[in-house]
Amino acid sequence: MDIDSQDDIDWSATSEEMARQIFQQGETYLNAQFASALASDQRATTIAGFFAAIASAVLAASLAYWDKTADLPILLAGLSGATCMTIGSLFSLWSARPINFYYPGNHPKSWFVGRFNKLNVMLGYEAQNYQSHIEKNDKVLGENTQALWKGALIAVFAPIMAILVWLLASAICSSSPAATEPV
Repeated sequence: MDIDSQDDIDWSATSEEMARQIFQQGETYLNAQFASALASDQRATTIAGFFAAIASAVLAASLAYWDKTADLPILLAGLSGATCMTIGSLFSLWSARPINFYYPGNHPKSWFVGRFNKLNVMLGYEAQNYQSHIEKNDKVLGENTQALWKGALIAVFAPIMAILVWLLASAICSSSPAATEPV
């Protein structure tokens, strides 16, 4: 049976047992999505805090070193590394932002209109609602996963960026301690 859209489904010939099974599968999947979303949010906020802490430490260290030595390349390297870590943290926080998410269950009033219909038909229609909600949740979860990955990649790139900025600044700023020390 090839169903092109959910509108093509006729639930009247479906047994109540089958309708309940399909409905239960949708409910189970929505519950799993919800648990996965909570875990993802926890992961994202933990990573965001970690990236922010590293950014703060790098910034503080580079400012302290610059204050004592006036080494501009170290300051610029620290600023660039801290900026990358901060951007990574912001992407991670973005992935954990409050979103419209569909949970299992429904308002009882949603069933009031169809209360005289056969239960198998009502369960079938609710299973269709669940399928629609599952697809919307999958889309949002995928977008949030992408944001978290982007944040992680930017943060991983932070040390490389800092080294490149330090090398470039050291080559340009000949008065820095790094430029005057023999290699």
